[in-house]
Amino acid sequence: MDSASVSKEILRERNVILVGNSLRNALTDELYRQRYTWVDGYLPGKGRYHVHTVHNPYATGTNAVIVAGSDSEGTARAADKLIDIVQKLERGQYWLPRIHETDSGHRPFFEFNGDVSNAANIGQPMAAYFFTDDRRQGEIARASLYARMEDIYADCNGHDFFFRGKIILLFWDLIEEGDVFTDDDRLAITNLLLTLTRHASQEHHGWHCHEPCLEDRLMQNHASHAALTFYWGARYFKKYYGMTEFDELFPCVDNFFEMCFRSSVNLDDCGGYYYWPGVGHCLGYDAHTGAKRMIQTGFLRGCSDRAVAVLDNLGHECGYGETRYGDRLLLNNALRYGARFLQDAQLKWLEHWLGEPELWANAGTDGTEFPPGWTHWIMMLTDGLYASDIEPEPPERYTGVFAVPLPEYFAKVQGGEPGLPYFDKISFRDSFDPQSEYLCLDGYWAKVGVHRDADTNAILGLTWKSCNFLVDSQHDGSIYFRAIPPSMHNCAVVKKIDAPSVQGSPGSDATGAVQAASPLPSAEEAAALREVPFQTDIPPLATLEAFGNFKRSGIVRSRLANYGGMDWTRNILWMRGRFFVIVDDFVAQEDGLFEVSVHWQTLGDVALDGEHFCVSQELDEPVLHPDDSTLSVHSIATLHIVNTGGIAPEIYPDYGYRRFSNYNNQSVIVLKQTKIAQLKAGERIRIANLLYATSDRDSSKDTVMEIEETTDGVLVVR
Repeated sequence: MDSASVSKEILRERNVILVGNSLRNALTDELYRQRYTWVDGYLPGKGRYHVHTVHNPYATGTNAVIVAGSDSEGTARAADKLIDIVQKLERGQYWLPRIHETDSGHRPFFEFNGDVSNAANIGQPMAAYFFTDDRRQGEIARASLYARMEDIYADCNGHDFFFRGKIILLFWDLIEEGDVFTDDDRLAITNLLLTLTRHASQEHHGWHCHEPCLEDRLMQNHASHAALTFYWGARYFKKYYGMTEFDELFPCVDNFFEMCFRSSVNLDDCGGYYYWPGVGHCLGYDAHTGAKRMIQTGFLRGCSDRAVAVLDNLGHECGYGETRYGDRLLLNNALRYGARFLQDAQLKWLEHWLGEPELWANAGTDGTEFPPGWTHWIMMLTDGLYASDIEPEPPERYTGVFAVPLPEYFAKVQGGEPGLPYFDKISFRDSFDPQSEYLCLDGYWAKVGVHRDADTNAILGLTWKSCNFLVDSQHDGSIYFRAIPPSMHNCAVVKKIDAPSVQGSPGSDATGAVQAASPLPSAEEAAALREVPFQTDIPPLATLEAFGNFKRSGIVRSRLANYGGMDWTRNILWMRGRFFVIVDDFVAQEDGLFEVSVHWQTLGDVALDGEHFCVSQELDEPVLHPDDSTLSVHSIATLHIVNTGGIAPEIYPDYGYRRFSNYNNQSVIVLKQTKIAQLKAGERIRIANLLYATSDRDSSKDTVMEIEETTDGVLVVR
């Protein structure tokens, strides 16, 4: 029977055996969207299968058997396994017991050590029990729930249980028939989860919208975590126990997500965990309820485009804001959903480029028990993976200069003026080859957000020659609610100096004349070189004044008005495969003495020689020996930052504020370029830099380039 021609209502009316995964069987896909199975093109993996019963999914007394694999080979093996189970039934037995047979390659991996400090540590063994049917994992899940029972009843441990409680609630529905639980266990745990659901229903979590939201609100992952924890819990108790106490709040969940779909940009502009969970929650909820709003509102396209723009050529999300460089698991939700629901073959190509299919298919085969980043992995599972089966196409749309506009609604909430060309992120890349250049420009900072970095018009990252050269000065949660200043980014700092006799910054005199560069300062001296901590007068939104994407070049002009008494325009001229020219023009809005400085957060070994700054990294790479043995060789790649002169350069370590060691323990060294000048309104200060990269393993190793500014203001690259 063709599943596409059968109403999904049959799942409520009859017991069914469903052959084929969510991509091949519409009824399997319906149970997939309801989170009763995860068999798709990723899980359980190439050639593998999962045969399992689904107990009473709609509380109508009907059951289902999923017989599927990630491909035709796996599904054939699943069918053989079911036949084998049926043949072993006792004569005259016309009913099936609970079935859970899998060949997923996922081995038991949790040992109970008493650590139940958060909900994820309880939800993880529950998920492991479902995917492996290993009794030991079920026993660990049981022990974890009992170990935390008193705390959950007391206060649900602050926000943690509304954060990850949905993991517990979703997987309890899948494992409660398991034979590791007694009836007394089921009663105790079910009452515990009722308490958790009531906790998530409390209004202070921020998702209560009794009517469609009209006020200026933005998506934030704290509220979306709580909304989904409540939703899956209330749904469970309504369905199986007929409870009505949550009925009036069900519309609030939908109203909340309706509000979220007004902007694909959320309240916090931080990569990794702080930005993408809320996006995943919106996508997951909409896919579960019909997959319409994400497409109709443009939300999914905006999220997918942004995900690509912030992916550097090394396959990581460029570090920006309060995040660790390289956290990309949650970002992949946007790519997968885009490939599946937009049928976007270029996003499918990017899944393969990132090794996404291999990540899922090979889980457990390389000595690891589950893919790395298990906490993020389990969070993606609860949102739904939604594999696609379209043929990938090269992502030409995302090469060259690619701009992601800032949603109009978000700009409005941040205080922007209607109709201005604000932008979110702009990427420059010739291709997705790690040897090729990638640069990302930021268009805003979330001034009304919780996790905030004042980095408007900053360069978030630059990778080239397989190296990560320009990075973001990242930090931990010790400075919540205080925006991190522009000086901790690849950004500019502008000051209007009221006292005319002020001393110049270190390395220059009061007029900005260049002095001899000093050696790398100590930690104490470096602290003195910092801008005033938490200086955040930089405006939140930049406008895109000029944009050009040509066959071998590109140009972007972004403008930040009224910054420290000046207008700052950042001009980026890009010759593909060769160099960037970055010209920062600062125009005075009134008479006065101004100091401007441009900061470069660099990673590697540095050298400063007048106008020429170099940052180098050593690569340890395998090469094929003529005797077919693999040797390890070292090569050096270098980023050159060359200015036109007339500035005061200095370098110092970026010690950050208890910063993460997320660049392989390499030190971040800041190059600071400063000019001070007495200006009349309309006059300008210019800092121009040429950026190019060389490597001793290719022809670029002998490249030497310079940049000059002529008397009439023309820039010449030689």
